[in-house]
Amino acid sequence: MDDYGKYFLTDNPFPRDPSVNPFDPDKRNNGSIFNVEIRQRELQELRAKIESKLIMVYLRASFKVKGMGKSAIAVQEWKRVQGLSDVTSVYLDARSRGPQEFCEGIVRAWHDAGYLWNAVKDILQTYATGESAPAIEQDVVEDIARSSPSMPTAIDLRRYIYKGSVSSAIKKVAEWTVRNTPNVLQEVAESFFETYLSRPPEFPRVHSAMRRKMRGYDEIDCFRSMLQLLRNTRYRHHYVFLDSFEEPIVSKGRKELREFCSDMRRVLEAGTGYLTVVVTLHLDANTRLRTQSECFPLTEIAPNDPRYVVDIERLDADRSAKLAVTYLDHFRGNYSPPHSLYPFRTDAITLIHNEADGNTRRILRMLCFAIDEGRKKGFPEITEDFIKERHEDIVGKVPSEA
Repeated sequence: MDDYGKYFLTDNPFPRDPSVNPFDPDKRNNGSIFNVEIRQRELQELRAKIESKLIMVYLRASFKVKGMGKSAIAVQEWKRVQGLSDVTSVYLDARSRGPQEFCEGIVRAWHDAGYLWNAVKDILQTYATGESAPAIEQDVVEDIARSSPSMPTAIDLRRYIYKGSVSSAIKKVAEWTVRNTPNVLQEVAESFFETYLSRPPEFPRVHSAMRRKMRGYDEIDCFRSMLQLLRNTRYRHHYVFLDSFEEPIVSKGRKELREFCSDMRRVLEAGTGYLTVVVTLHLDANTRLRTQSECFPLTEIAPNDPRYVVDIERLDADRSAKLAVTYLDHFRGNYSPPHSLYPFRTDAITLIHNEADGNTRRILRMLCFAIDEGRKKGFPEITEDFIKERHEDIVGKVPSEA
């Protein structure tokens, strides 16, 4: 056996800096290593609130520290909901952003996930079957859907339209959509169809440029129009997962915070009845939401109370052991270890759990450094005594989470 193989592993299973980024190719960091049993209560509560289609859900750490596992839970639910055929589900990192940027990011995520391409096909089908003399006929719509199940790089409508111009046909579709869909801005509808019926991949750039040229409207107004467009499609509800939502809450002064919460309220009101936003929240941000008047525009419609909140608790020793086994299992390869926790003994996991005070991020970092130290020392079994002997290099390297 070579190197990590002496621990019946293919690599160090534990992340050095545990923070979830679902777009990171490293499975130690992207949330794909997850044990449902560890967070069964939290997941059940979150799913119940999601299924009831609350306007907003707060996924809240119940202690005033980071690293409790909120992001991992949010990512699991985002991915699960993605598998449903009649809803949309997108994930955004809320750090350094505000509601205007959220709206732009959501529309971009809808585009990237293929939701908007499906929406175009659905709307065209309704248009072609509902109009007596459609500018784009049903057989054309069916051919586009059949030939392009996923978003194509380009569409040449000149292949299908012989009477009148392509631009005139697209404009008629946009005008029909505006007439038949409340609160859709003409500019948004035209930009949407003109781009998706010619060069679909360019929609985010074209949509952003169009928004900048509009007077008297902002990203939230355009987002409302996009939501309304999607109401005429297969998608009956929209889920948005905003990770690290506490960052903008705690970092803003009073004036900025009022503007943020007022805009966030507008976002929620734009999708009342068919939009659910799930946010992660630290206890300090939670305190601001509950006590500062600047936050009332948001909390008036999405109260920070038990109906809307899922609390994330510290891990107990048993769940800390299950966490360790889950990561170890992902890096066993073809090895068969003496027992599931190997190279750790149960007393080592208990000590790490106690030192980390049940904080998920700190547990994972200590486990990572324990493997490092074991590797340096010739791959001994990692026991409570080993952790104590190497305390400074294992526990001492992991600061408390603020």
